Amino acid sequence: MKKLLLKVINLFPPGLIKVIKKLPLINDGSYYYFKLKNRVPMPKSAIIDVMNICNLNCPICPTGTNTLKQKQKPMSLKDFKNILDQIPTLQQVSLYNWGEPFLNPEIFKIIKYAKSRGIFTIIHSNLSLEKNDEFFEKLIDSGIDRLSVSLDGVSRESYSKYRKNGNFDLVLNNLKKLARLKTEKGAKNPNLVWQLVVNKYNEGELKEAKKIAKKIKVQLNFTEFGAGDSVPDLKFKGSLKERMQKWLPKNNDYKYNHYQGKYSFPLYNTHCWMLFNQPTITPDAKVYPCCFLTNQKNAFGDLKKQEFKTIWNNQKYTSARQLFIKSKPKTKQVPTICQKCNNYKKYR
Repeated sequence: MKKLLLKVINLFPPGLIKVIKKLPLINDGSYYYFKLKNRVPMPKSAIIDVMNICNLNCPICPTGTNTLKQKQKPMSLKDFKNILDQIPTLQQVSLYNWGEPFLNPEIFKIIKYAKSRGIFTIIHSNLSLEKNDEFFEKLIDSGIDRLSVSLDGVSRESYSKYRKNGNFDLVLNNLKKLARLKTEKGAKNPNLVWQLVVNKYNEGELKEAKKIAKKIKVQLNFTEFGAGDSVPDLKFKGSLKERMQKWLPKNNDYKYNHYQGKYSFPLYNTHCWMLFNQPTITPDAKVYPCCFLTNQKNAFGDLKKQEFKTIWNNQKYTSARQLFIKSKPKTKQVPTICQKCNNYKKYR
């Protein structure tokens, strides 16, 4: 349906095309498809967490604080292949969620297999890793489309505030090495992105970060800091107010809207797009409705016991999606973690 709409839209004048393409029906066809059919098409995108173990101990992360209630292990290449075989519609995969992907010993085989399927492949890494030259050669040659690197600051002091056990100099040198090697090889990929999560301790370093990024020729993205309130099945130590006071920057340009003014729910005034478009799959092949969940009891299915196409429109998924539809549910409802989630706007 979306392809047909786009063909028709492209017949309009350019100015009107830009306006129309911003409309919800074009950007989230699966949501409207569900309203009509009470099911959704197979997804084009997925988060496939290939390693939910990490070498850092970040204070507002379930992995770093040892509160992740999932089986922690690397995903095997065999299981990864099975996932892609079961979801042939995938056009993009993000190979990370609650851990450090490069700790997976089969990571380059996993990337290679995804690329052999023509899938746009993304990794986010802390890159605080002691690696030899062969690792960097393999990374550039792997064909991975995008590599985002966490480097929160331009000094050891600011970086170490949040990235506990991380090595600032090591990360920066690794990023420089990758950028230099990419240039030497004349490689198109990966798109190297320095992700700097802006917090109270590094917000005065942003100008310097821009200079460094320009010098080493990497893309620099400033992103907002999350204080843990978007994780619906986990309680962090201390109050949200305390975490906000400790971590959030003063500059509102680098704060989520819900941290500005009066704090209220939902955090985002829209439906949960992940429920309709993007599953999250853990290393042990559990399927979750979103990337925020940390407890295996809240999984919607298990790919070692069920087929993905069955899970994707099962009773849990259907019940959760109905929370975001105004009309009366068309099927019997069952309890899910989504009922307790305050991230998105629900109608029941």
